[in-house]
Amino acid sequence: MLNNFVLYRILGNDLPPRHKKGQTLENLQFILKHEPTLSGCEKRWVVNRIVEQQQEQAIIQTLEEHNQKYIYIPFVKEEYSAIDFNLQWFVERDYFQTTEYQKLSPVMKARAIEHIYHHKMLYVMNLNGARNTALREGRSLAKWVMPWDGNCFLTAKAWTQILEAVEANDKIKYFLVPMTRILNNQDLLLPDFQPNPKAEEPQILFRQDAGEEFNEMARYGHYERVELLWRLQVPGYWDTWKLDPWDNLEWHKSPEAGKFKQISWVARLFSGIQECDRDIVQRTQKRQQAVRDLLDALDVKLGII
Repeated sequence: MLNNFVLYRILGNDLPPRHKKGQTLENLQFILKHEPTLSGCEKRWVVNRIVEQQQEQAIIQTLEEHNQKYIYIPFVKEEYSAIDFNLQWFVERDYFQTTEYQKLSPVMKARAIEHIYHHKMLYVMNLNGARNTALREGRSLAKWVMPWDGNCFLTAKAWTQILEAVEANDKIKYFLVPMTRILNNQDLLLPDFQPNPKAEEPQILFRQDAGEEFNEMARYGHYERVELLWRLQVPGYWDTWKLDPWDNLEWHKSPEAGKFKQISWVARLFSGIQECDRDIVQRTQKRQQAVRDLLDALDVKLGII
C-alpha cells in the first residue's frame, strides 16, 4: 500500500493558568493560516469535550469556515454529573487523615489530591479517548495515522524529513517525532529557523496495522502517553518514573516492542505562559492547579457540590 497519511489534532479545553485563555483557538488560527500543505496527508481535527460553549462554537465556526473535517466529541453535563470523586485504591478510605499522608512531600500530596479527580479528569480531558477515536477512524482512511496534540505544527522541511524516513523504513510500525516548544509562533515562519527538539514525550505515527492504542484509563498529565511508550519500550527520561502507590494502572510489554524509529521533529506552539513552556516543574504545578480549578468550577456550576 502506498504511503498516505491522515493527521488529526485534538482541540480541548484551555487550562489557565497553565495556558493563556483562548490559546487553543489562537493556535488553531495560526495553523490554518501558516502551516503548509503536507504532501500525501489529509488534515483533520477532533473537537474534544470543550466545556465552555462559546469557546466550542468559535472553534467549530473556524474549522467550518476553512472547510476542515472534524470529529465532534461533546461535553454532556448529565454524563459528567454522574461521575463521583475517586477514593479507590488508597490503602484506607480516610487516607487523607492518616499519618502516612501527613508524611508525604508536597509534591506527593498534590499527586494524591489529583488522584481524587481521576474519573472526572478522564471524562473532561478525554485525551487518550480522543486519540483512540482519531486512530480508529484514521485506519480506514490512510496507511499512517497521526493522532496528535492540538498545538502541533509542521514546517515543510520537517514534513519532508518524515516522508523520507517513512519511505526508507517500510518495516517500521511506529515512528516517534520529538517536539520543540516554541515561545514565539512567528519564529516558525523564519527561513533560517533551527529546531531544538527536547527529550520529551514524542508525537507518534501509527501504521494502519499497528496493534497498540492509548490506554484510556491513564488520565491527562499522568503517564497518559508514557504508558504506551513503556509498552513499546521507547527509552527516555520516563524510564525512571514509578507509579504512585494508589495507582491502579498496569502495563505490559507489547508484542510490537522495539518496532519504532525516531524521525524529524514537530513544533509545539506557544501556550501563552512562558514560565510553563520553559520549566517542567512550573508546567506540572500549573497543570495540576488548572485542572482542579476547571473541575471545581464545573461542579459548582452544575450544582454537584
